[in-house]
Amino acid sequence: MTVTKLERLKHVGITLAVGIPLAVLFLMDEKPDLPSRARNLIPEELTAESMTSADFGEESGAALFSIKGHVPEIMQSFEVLPSFGSRGPAIRAVNWTNTAPMRVYSQPNNQNCSCFACARDAQICKIASEWLNKEGSLLYLDPNPQGTSYILNRDERQIIVIWNRPL
Repeated sequence: MTVTKLERLKHVGITLAVGIPLAVLFLMDEKPDLPSRARNLIPEELTAESMTSADFGEESGAALFSIKGHVPEIMQSFEVLPSFGSRGPAIRAVNWTNTAPMRVYSQPNNQNCSCFACARDAQICKIASEWLNKEGSLLYLDPNPQGTSYILNRDERQIIVIWNRPL
């Protein structure tokens, strides 16, 4: 049984007529799960429970999570240092800073920020400023402008995560 060129063209046409709309529907239905991507930014030492507040912008965002379980007294983050030569990037561990009143917290590259680590959500900025003016919270400001910054309130068992890149 031979298939003519016309029959082949019909089969290809039917396949395209059915396949393209199905592919478009499949791709449009797939939405990024931004809350789970923000949850993945939380350090491994902490277990996030629920997201209290969030601001998902196109270029940056912030989220406030409650923490379940143990909260360490000391937290560390890892920073990539500029490398010289062919050994690859060097990495160093950096302890998070204890917050205290009257201390200035600014982004290293002097970005024009509305509050802590360039978060733009008014509610999150208000909470962050309250935490920064109390003794005992921990914060980490990433020196990389595209990095993730954190402020952790051990008493209230909550963490604010701020990212300066699309999720």
